[in-house]
Amino acid sequence: MCNGRQKKKIKFMKLANFFENYPEIKTLNVVLTDLNGVFRGKNIPVAQLSKVEKGNFRMPISVLNLDIWGNDIERSEWVFATGDADGKCLWTNRKPLIINWNKTKSAIIPVSMYLENKSPFLGDPRHLLLQLENKLTDKKLKPIVGIELEFYLIKIKSKNYFAESNMYSISEVDKNFELFDEISKVCEENDINIESTISESGPGQFEIVLLHTDSLVTIAENVIFLKYIIRSLSLRFGYNACFMSKPFGDLP
Repeated sequence: MCNGRQKKKIKFMKLANFFENYPEIKTLNVVLTDLNGVFRGKNIPVAQLSKVEKGNFRMPISVLNLDIWGNDIERSEWVFATGDADGKCLWTNRKPLIINWNKTKSAIIPVSMYLENKSPFLGDPRHLLLQLENKLTDKKLKPIVGIELEFYLIKIKSKNYFAESNMYSISEVDKNFELFDEISKVCEENDINIESTISESGPGQFEIVLLHTDSLVTIAENVIFLKYIIRSLSLRFGYNACFMSKPFGDLP
C-alpha cells in the first residue's frame, strides 16, 4: 500500500529507469487482471520493455472476457464479432512486482486495457474501480477499506493435508514461520503493508490482514498481488494455497 508521497513518486516513474536497478532481470510478465482476479498476460524479454512504456503493447480484448477456467465465454462478442481484436495495454503506473523467489529474478508489470480510440475498455475491472473512486470524490466522500484475506495451506501429495482447527493459535503460525516471514519480506519490498497474520477457524486456515487505505484501486491491486505472492511462495514450502471459502466439504 502506498502513501501519498509514494503515489506521487510512482506516477512519474519510468519503467526503464526502474529496471536499471535490476540488471539481473531478463524477462517480464505483463499482466491484466480479469473479473475473477486472475492474471492474464504475456511473458516478454526485457528488451521489449519500451513497447509497454510507449503504449504500444497489445493483447486480445477477449483476454478479459474469459471464465474462471480460462476459456472463452460462449457467444462472447469480444471473440467472434470483433475477430478477436486486440486492445492497447497501458501501464497502470503501479510499481512492478519484483519476483525474487525463483532461481531467475523477474517482475510483473500491471497494465490496463484500452480501445483503439483510447477510451477505457470497461470489461477491465480496474477502470470500474477508478470510475467509482471519481464518483465518490465528486460527492466529497472518501472510502476507507481494509482487507482480511483468508486461505488454506494444503500439503502437496499428502493424505493428511489439513490440521485440526486451532483459531488464533500462535503455535500454528509458528509452524509455518519461514513461509510467513518470506511473504512479509516480499510484501514489504512491494509496498504491500501487512497488519497481522493469524490462524483461522478452519483446518489449516490462515488470515492475513492488510492495513486500511482510502484507495479502492490500491487495495484491490494489493489483494491480487498478495494472492499471487502467497500461492507462489506456498509452493516452495510444499503447500497449495487455496482461497476457497470451504474446500473440505463437511469440515469447518
